[in-house]
Amino acid sequence: RSTLAAGAASVADCICAPGYLTNGADCEQCPAGYYQDDKGAGACKPCPPGTYSPPGTPALVDCLPCNPQTVAPREGTAQCTPCGDERAVTMDDNRVDCFCQPGFHSRWDSPLGAEKACLSCPRGARCEGDRVVGLDGYWRANWRKGTLYKCARPEHCRAEDRGMRAQGILAAP
Repeated sequence: RSTLAAGAASVADCICAPGYLTNGADCEQCPAGYYQDDKGAGACKPCPPGTYSPPGTPALVDCLPCNPQTVAPREGTAQCTPCGDERAVTMDDNRVDCFCQPGFHSRWDSPLGAEKACLSCPRGARCEGDRVVGLDGYWRANWRKGTLYKCARPEHCRAEDRGMRAQGILAAP
């Protein structure tokens, strides 16, 4: 847990090893979700979002990525949490947030992480990357609303994805 500093005259000259923090004359192990890569440091550093660590982690590279279908939305996470909705999954290497599977969406104000609830895609829309995208012939009063209405004159209602792509909300096809 500690080492004697070069030229040390007593135990009081000990330096805490990586993975530990100095607390007065004692060395304390960094808590789970934190690491310390400097000898003799007085504080531990949080592992980044999407990772976790056991107590006493000695370096940033030792913060472990969450497994698929689990997330750590904040820094300093002791353990990853499974996506709470069976219709939610992790995507690619993202282990910070759960995403709804195709055909489902989350509310615009859903929390980041495992607490996300997935709802069925409403009539008149397709759901992509947690977003509801209105189809040709449908409209809605506000993008935050999931309900879409059939247009009386469908030629006046264009699919929302064109405008969303122009604004950078959706990726280009």
